[in-house]
Amino acid sequence: MSGIVLVLSSCDKELSETDENKILSKLSPLEEELISSTNQLSIDLLKAEYALNADQNHFFSPVSINMALGMVYNAVGKQEKLQILQSTGLETMGQTDLNKTYNQLLGFLQTSNQYDKISYANSMWFSMNLQINEEFRTRVMAYYDAEIGELNFNRPSCLEQINQWGKMKTRGSFEQIMESAPNKNSGIFLINAFGLHASWKPQHLFADQKVFINAKGEQQEAQMLNWDGLDIELNENEDCAFIEFPFEDKSFYFSAIVPTGWRTTEDIMHDFSIEKLKTLQQNASPAKANLTMPDISFSDSKALKTTLSQIGLEQIFSSKADLSPSFEANQNRLDNINHKASITISSPINVNPEPAFARENFRQLTIDRPFIYFIRDKHTQTILFAGYFANPTN
Repeated sequence: MSGIVLVLSSCDKELSETDENKILSKLSPLEEELISSTNQLSIDLLKAEYALNADQNHFFSPVSINMALGMVYNAVGKQEKLQILQSTGLETMGQTDLNKTYNQLLGFLQTSNQYDKISYANSMWFSMNLQINEEFRTRVMAYYDAEIGELNFNRPSCLEQINQWGKMKTRGSFEQIMESAPNKNSGIFLINAFGLHASWKPQHLFADQKVFINAKGEQQEAQMLNWDGLDIELNENEDCAFIEFPFEDKSFYFSAIVPTGWRTTEDIMHDFSIEKLKTLQQNASPAKANLTMPDISFSDSKALKTTLSQIGLEQIFSSKADLSPSFEANQNRLDNINHKASITISSPINVNPEPAFARENFRQLTIDRPFIYFIRDKHTQTILFAGYFANPTN
């Protein structure tokens, strides 16, 4: 069973070096450390999500989740802080450096791209019967551009209040950042959302229906996107094919890791690492391709308690967790971290047009089996989103 079909030709062409390759600002060592942490977290979370359900699609924003953990870091005691630092690989950072660096990276991601491309909402909500440490509230609101608010969870309007705030904060990118009302017995929970507005490269792009073999080995009809003569970066080995190409404005790049031959996504996941991803990217070469891949719905929402516990962060959700830096001692616990991620694609896509090129003239790549993918920021190399596509109807 193959994960990708390759038809070779002699029409490869080098990508030109243009202005999108410029680094708009030199990152500090601490920013580079935080980006490395975020990128490693994307792999750890992807593996954890896959282990929990390999038949389901997964999609999330590691940069948003890492920011949520930064907020929690400020809220908890020494033992919980240590667990967060160990799980994120940031043991050398103190609280002040951590907060400043998160703030700088968030600002840089916005200024290095068009302002309206990225939207986010960071928040912590707590029951009205809890007493918050005002210094904690002020600090987290300032560094993480976050809302720290109290709610009466017994009132049906609390869900509407959260969603109205989220819609305003994300400039309408998220109509709902929370889909169901919090439990009436909730004490403290986080809601973080991260969104991107982007367009596929319109280069001879069209859609049609083709067969996709899902994670269970079943054949399904799926809407596929097709590009004729698309400029990509390609790296092939006995395990997988790495395919990368920019979105239309070239600030963001889409990367797919597709099993080849008889390999499966499970084989790739087993020993996949950020180092392997870097190697695949660094050794990729320019190619021109006719690319066919599923029309991915880039949207997901999830409660992260189970997933984060899988990567060693169970203590922050424990009833014994120390929340005294943020709330009066022995007052409740962190119930969950709710996360929402979305990419709004605005490309006009023609359905079943005549191809602009004879497809045999270029390298043919067809992604018709489960695969891993990432969306990264060109300027900082931060992985903004990570996902696993297993099922076109999921």
